[in-house]
Amino acid sequence: MNFKIKDIKKLLHDQNYLEFDRLLVAMEKNLKEDITIYILDDVGSRLNVINTFDELEEFKKLMIQVYGIYGYF
Repeated sequence: MNFKIKDIKKLLHDQNYLEFDRLLVAMEKNLKEDITIYILDDVGSRLNVINTFDELEEFKKLMIQVYGIYGYF
């Protein structure tokens, strides 16, 4: 499943934590079904590939660190 980084950045920039949480839940559901998650840049190139729950946690931590969304917790 593909997700665009610009859409994720917009959610975090707009402090739309509920939608960000829904996105993470959707990603978790895909991982449970052994579906690989691709994070794409603006031109469709792969920035990140998520295959495991640990990789998803690392991605989430990175997004939180980069965008400073301490209110998410």
